[in-house]
This record gives sequence, structure tokens and C-alpha cells, in this order.
Amino acid sequence: MRTGRPGRRLPLPGCALVTALAALGPAAARAQEFGDFDHTGQLEEARRRATPLRAGPHAFEPSLQYKLLGVTTPHVFGALSAGYTDNLLRADKDAPGVRLVRDTFGRAEAGLRLDTHLTDHRIELEYRAGVTEYVRSGAFDTHEHLVRGRLDLIFNDASAHADASYARTAYPQTIQLRGIVRADTYSANAWGEARWNRFGARVALGGRRVEFRERALRPLEHRAFGPSLQVYFRVSPKLRAVLEYNYQRLRFDHRRDLEGFDVHQVRGGVDGEVTPKLTASVKLGGAFQRIEAGSAGAGVRDREFAGFVAEVSARWEVLPRTQVSGSYRRSIDPSLSSTHLLSDDLELSVAQRLFDEKVTARAFAGYTHSVVDRGLHLNRFRTGAAVTYLIREWLSVGAVYEFSRLTSGAPSDDFEVHTVMVSVGAGL
Repeated sequence: MRTGRPGRRLPLPGCALVTALAALGPAAARAQEFGDFDHTGQLEEARRRATPLRAGPHAFEPSLQYKLLGVTTPHVFGALSAGYTDNLLRADKDAPGVRLVRDTFGRAEAGLRLDTHLTDHRIELEYRAGVTEYVRSGAFDTHEHLVRGRLDLIFNDASAHADASYARTAYPQTIQLRGIVRADTYSANAWGEARWNRFGARVALGGRRVEFRERALRPLEHRAFGPSLQVYFRVSPKLRAVLEYNYQRLRFDHRRDLEGFDVHQVRGGVDGEVTPKLTASVKLGGAFQRIEAGSAGAGVRDREFAGFVAEVSARWEVLPRTQVSGSYRRSIDPSLSSTHLLSDDLELSVAQRLFDEKVTARAFAGYTHSVVDRGLHLNRFRTGAAVTYLIREWLSVGAVYEFSRLTSGAPSDDFEVHTVMVSVGAGL
């Protein structure tokens, strides 16, 4: 297991399972799904509210009321952070592969958002940028950018939603890849909803494209798109029974041996407020995945896999200032080395507000187990804690500690890492 000793060199190849997990990931496979699970039963309420201003570990409710040209309200936000990590992989200029280092880092990020609110309708346009500097690297090598737009039109018996974004991300990979991984992600989603008495239906179309800046990762560049359909019945004013179908077509840009994946998914369940103190989203169903070989795929054949999938999340207000949250997700995702990547993910967290709700403390623990059909397993355990102090409604300070351990079928790829960070953030 990698212990974080500075200067230890590691071979580049590593585990193909981790490459598939990092490059394709659950986000690409779920790009076209509805967001009930992520909002934990509050999707409709969230659409009527402004998106929180997020910078690092800080989140602020927009407070500025001034209207630019009498039409739109500008909001500014940002954060400065400093931290330390004891197991960072960096490119080794003197020898093949990468090496482990202990390193301190600083991060700065800032953003501007324009909000236009017309009765129940909302438009948001946002730009943010950030840079992380690892002290021993001696170069600003993690420039990041995000451009995002959101539109919500809400009427009595119908509504519409659209969002689009471009993101440049840069992060130090933990396994297999050299140095900093830079990726450009383009995404767009749109859906319409109609309601009649207790019944309702949504129809959506979404797409996503991922491009890598490093030539060695070009075979992983891909695009994913497809429609979704959801019908629901209101059991109570704030609780729905839902049934939905999602389809995704994922295709690689440069791989000749593997053309891509077709993924079908059907799920049903409930979503909303179970009691005044308990909200939940429960979806159970099945997924079918078909892999298509490319024109030059010698030894590669079309493959199929079907299995059980689930998304369960809940939030419980145990006491007026104490909140407990939990989630479980079972997903079937694309894998470059197998018929499928089957993952089970569990996370639990507790949040406590203190001192007239100016201080919020949170602790969490999570576990992910992934496997491909060749018997390769990957286990990742993570835990951490954070505390934030809201000095003013627009200013806060905070500290974060995170620990992660990964074990797999290749002992040379196993690692554990501790990270500590302090930050100050502001948002108006």
C-alpha cells in the first residue's frame, strides 16, 4: 500500500478498472436523469429558489438586491484556501512514471452570477474561475473555469427547465495517470413538464461531451446523449409515486476497437416529504447495457449485461438543529476493460448547528465497492469532518479534514491519503 513517502516512484500502467472509473464515471452515465435523488425530495421547491453561491466549502444565499440596469441582479463570490496533503502523485521528470510527495497547496477562486427573476420564472448566468498551486510543483498547473446557464419557467399546469455548462477541470490523478489531468466537459439538458390533477409527466433530452487535454487520454474522449421520460402520481401534496425510463447512447471519438455503449434503465419509486421532518427519494429498477465493438476491434466483440440498480436517499431532522442524511446507490456504468462496471456506494452524514446557528459542524463516512466481470474489485473508504463559522450572512471561515483509502486487485495501486484545509469565503 502506498504510504505517502516522498520520492517513491510508481509504475505508470496501474489498474484498468480505475481508468474506466475515473474517465467515464457515474456522472457521464447519469447525465440525462432527473434530479430527484440529488435534491432528496425537494426538486420542485429548489427550482423556485436561487442556486446557492458556492465557493470551496462555503455556501451563501444570494443577498444583494441591487438590479443592474433595472433588470438583473449581480452576485459575486469567492474563497481563499490553504491546505496540506500527504500522498500526492506528481510527474517525475527524471524517471518514467510518477512519484509520491507530501505537499502544501493554496487555492483561490472567484465568480460572478447574474440573476433575473420574473414572477415564478428564473434565469441564471454564471462564470467562475479557480487555480490551485501545489508548492513543490512550482507552476500554476490547475487553472479551472466554469460557465453555466439555468432557465426555469413555471406556470400553473406546466413548466420547463433548461441548463447548459462548460467546465475546464484540472486535478492530480491518484492512479495510473501522470501529473495533472485536464478535461473539458460540455453538457446541456432540457425538459418540459405537464400536470393534470394528481398526475404529471416530464419529457427530457440531454447530452454531455468530455475532452482531455493530454494526448495519451484522447482514446477516452466521448459524447453521451439521450432522452428520459418520467410519469408520476401525487400520493399527497408533497409526496409522489414515480416511474421513469432513461436511455443513453455513449460513443468514443477516437477509439477504433470500441465504438461505445447503449444503456437503457427503468426505475420506479417514491419521492418527496414523508413526514414534516423526513424527506426521501427511493428509486429501484433495472438497467440493460450493450457494448458495440468498433471497426478495428480485433478480439473485441459486442457484449451485453443487465442488472439491478437503485438510488435511495433520505434526510431526517432529528432535532431542530440536528440533521442526519444517508444515501445508497447501485449503478451499472460503462467499463473499458469489461462488460460492465458494477458499483455500490453508501454514505452517511450528520450536521449540527451551534451558537445561534452561526456554526455548523458536519461529519461523514462513505464506502464504495466496484467490480467488473473479470473479478477485479476496487474498494474505497472515505471519511471526514468540516466546521464553518458564519461571521456575517455574506462571510464565513471554515476547516475541512478528509481521509481516503483505496484497495484493489493490484497492490501497487492501493493508497491512502490525509488532507487538511482551512479557508475563508464570501458571497453577496
